[in-house]
Amino acid sequence: EILKSENQKKFKPHDKQVFTLPSNDYAIWFKFTIQNETTEPIWIEAGANASYQLDFFRPDSAGNHVDSVLTGSMRPKTTKEFPVNFYWLRLADEQTSKAQTYYLRFASGLSVELPFYAGTLAALVKKKEKHDFLTAGYIGLMIIMILYNLFLGLATQDRIYVYYIAYLITMTITITFSNHYPFSNNPFWLENYFLWGSIFHFFASLFSTKYLDLQNQAPYLNISVWVITVFLSFVIPILTLLGVPSHVIAVPYYQIGVVSLYLSLLWSGIYLLFKGHKNARFYVLGWTFANLSFLLFFMTLDGWLP
Repeated sequence: EILKSENQKKFKPHDKQVFTLPSNDYAIWFKFTIQNETTEPIWIEAGANASYQLDFFRPDSAGNHVDSVLTGSMRPKTTKEFPVNFYWLRLADEQTSKAQTYYLRFASGLSVELPFYAGTLAALVKKKEKHDFLTAGYIGLMIIMILYNLFLGLATQDRIYVYYIAYLITMTITITFSNHYPFSNNPFWLENYFLWGSIFHFFASLFSTKYLDLQNQAPYLNISVWVITVFLSFVIPILTLLGVPSHVIAVPYYQIGVVSLYLSLLWSGIYLLFKGHKNARFYVLGWTFANLSFLLFFMTLDGWLP
């Protein structure tokens, strides 16, 4: 079907290093031609945790695309060609030196980034090791921060540390899950991401509003923050339980909610900073980068930024 001339005409060149795709209910086809210039078999990395379905078609010796790999996060783990947390698909072997054309059908109910990497297994392993190292460093840093704040909380008996520790724990779980290091390979957690993935937004708001004393210092800002937070952390999970598809929830409700929440939290800190609130200085200093990171991530993912 995809080889028909009318479908071949639908392919468009993609000149960016990363393909971003907002949450949707349709599949995307990729066509790429690769020549093996090495003396080893080459592979391609094409997707990770949020890849619901990956249907890969490579040519046989006669040039027919009958050799297929049907894998993805919603399919058994045994469908993977290589046992890693990414999806590595075999391309040409060392005996094939001519350029070959491959097709990939991709489907996901979540917003995704798809950076494609092709190379030998050794090259992909080296790249993965760097990714593993950065992720391990991030988790290690979060553990240190959790333990440090736990010590401060026990010493001061201040509940603000409980809120902050809860935020750090839930954020670490969610961020690593979203960056291809899931705590479980059970499709339930991916399919119902919006059922649990907004918990850390609740703790971010709880910590921020308590730390800034927003209820007394800026009551209207406090109300706006909690209206958005309740929507993200309670209304959206309820919609998930009611069976509303993830692509309907994600665009635009979840993503607009997240952008609105972190803009509100950022503005709350800046507003109180100009009012001379003592805690606002530390909040703005520590949270501006985190809040802007969330904003830029979602704006890039949705195509609002290049």
